[in-house]
Amino acid sequence: MLTSNKIKKERRVSSMMKLESVNELRQRIERVEFRLRQLESLSRSVAVPVLDGMPRGQAQDSAVERYAVKILEAEAELDELNEKLFEEQERLLEEIYRRVENPIAAAVLVRRYVEGQMFKVIAVELGCSEDSAYYFHRVGRKEFLRARAA
Repeated sequence: MLTSNKIKKERRVSSMMKLESVNELRQRIERVEFRLRQLESLSRSVAVPVLDGMPRGQAQDSAVERYAVKILEAEAELDELNEKLFEEQERLLEEIYRRVENPIAAAVLVRRYVEGQMFKVIAVELGCSEDSAYYFHRVGRKEFLRARAA
């Protein structure tokens, strides 16, 4: 059961929702994926120490182990970000349909901000010109932001 404080908090959270929130998460995911590819590439180029059975005076720090740990951490971060992305897409979808009354404008915003499509693709999918897609994008943004301010 929702208490009045939880309802107020949900309203504040939804009023702070930004259209760009999903795109920002996508960018973070891209950075982590790039870092993961770099770590994997570096881990393949590490020379494996020769184990000759001779005692060593110091504890050896294995570069392979360090890279393995960093790769696992990056993969865990990537999984967490993908889960956040899915949740953010759901929230943004709900917010767009709640705030934007014009159905075409809402469809443009969903395709642009939830699905991350380019305006050319949006225009083709909606069967309109690219100029019309830009127009409905402006209309939708105005409605979305006006509803947030209210």
